[in-house]
Amino acid sequence: FILSFNAMDPIVMEDGTEWITTQVVGQSFLLNQIRKMVSLAIEVARGTATTDVVHYAIGRGKKMRVGMAPAQGLFLEMSDFHLYNQHKTKPDEIPDLDWMTNTVSPAAQRIEQFKMEVILKQILEQEQVEGNFIKYLYEMEAVFKWKEHYLTGDGHRLWK
Repeated sequence: FILSFNAMDPIVMEDGTEWITTQVVGQSFLLNQIRKMVSLAIEVARGTATTDVVHYAIGRGKKMRVGMAPAQGLFLEMSDFHLYNQHKTKPDEIPDLDWMTNTVSPAAQRIEQFKMEVILKQILEQEQVEGNFIKYLYEMEAVFKWKEHYLTGDGHRLWK
């Protein structure tokens, strides 16, 4: 289940393009769940979906076709073993798995530096060359035809 879903500070490229990174914290995820959640958030930000669409899409027993944002840019930043540490069978014999409690440690600083200087740089450079998010936005307009899909089961429209 999802514990939090946060938009972080924008990253502004030299050409003025802004990218907003998101941080999703959860215990487990379904296949493509994050890509679909990001896609719906993008649609709300673009004004092609309302918050009613989001509420309907996450409602229990509801089914709705939702676009899927590109996988490019997704990466696992950290695994959290809080529940494992609480329920391990020999707590006194096995040390806790906890890599990030001390965020000012040299290791944590190296991890953050690597993320910013290598991983995010690669993601942004790849987008400039391949244009995957531009292609995704085009597909959402021309192929997905969101007006046909953001409807409730009884045909009630959920878009502006």
